[in-house]
Amino acid sequence: MTQTTHLSYQWVAQPPTFLWQAVPFLAIDTEFVWRTTYRPIPALIQIKTPYDVVLVDAPAIKEWHWMADMFASDTLFVLHAAEGDLDIFYQLSRAIPKNIFDTQVAAAFLGMGRSLSLKALVKKCLGITLSKTQSMSDWLKRPLSDAQKRYAAEDVLYLPQLYELLSRQLKERGLYDFFRQDMQMLSNWRPADDRDAYQQVKGSWVLGNEPRAWSILASLAEWREQQARQINCPRKHVLKDEALVWLSQHRPQRLQDLYLCPELSKQQKKRYGRALLTLINASEINYDITPVRRLIDIPDGTKLLREMKMCAARQA
Repeated sequence: MTQTTHLSYQWVAQPPTFLWQAVPFLAIDTEFVWRTTYRPIPALIQIKTPYDVVLVDAPAIKEWHWMADMFASDTLFVLHAAEGDLDIFYQLSRAIPKNIFDTQVAAAFLGMGRSLSLKALVKKCLGITLSKTQSMSDWLKRPLSDAQKRYAAEDVLYLPQLYELLSRQLKERGLYDFFRQDMQMLSNWRPADDRDAYQQVKGSWVLGNEPRAWSILASLAEWREQQARQINCPRKHVLKDEALVWLSQHRPQRLQDLYLCPELSKQQKKRYGRALLTLINASEINYDITPVRRLIDIPDGTKLLREMKMCAARQA
């Protein structure tokens, strides 16, 4: 089955007035642009009410108290892969929903895969094929095309059906209470502290259990966050993850040592070299830092990974 041919939506360029207290749940999603800035730039908020799909023009809205009030209500908010959206909500209103149902997490609880896309989940559960041709659009350009608006509306159109289907299956399998505990933790989400930025550095597992290397990585990752925020650019434009890992592993002591790092450009060595050496030399061992490990590196991790793959194969 292909996507719905007739789809209506309401374009809103001022704070919307919803009677959200009167509905049990709303579906919500965001579109944003994140190419050259430290944080994503909000472009669109999509809300599926029981009666309509509402597209909120984020750049046109100057006051976001209504969003904080909405999230503080008892309404359940249905999202897919919610964490990226929570970052946008918090950036706009300093609030996130207190009641969340993440359809991607629900699908994972039901053995459908850990990171199933919305398109794949809609196809698997509802037999409907969504178009994703607009996923890389410029969502800040105005006016948006009809194709962009349709794409954005479809991102929330089927979430209520997924919510009803997945919540029923979770209850039937006795998993709903465990899922709700997971959602409660998600509703306590807050932006990561700079001091924990090292946990998001890819490939850091190669540092093993070496406390000094992890302490250096933590210092470098925290510094990178501060630099990226200050000049408003993606953190990888300051230094790539691979460079942070190399520096933590090899601990260069002199400027010329930095030229051995293949992940540092000449410009980066010139601009940041002295600051990096200072950080590396000043880093003291911090035993409170928890090394990031791969699943296969923990006790019985290989067995658990094998069981997860077998479960996924049975569900495919």
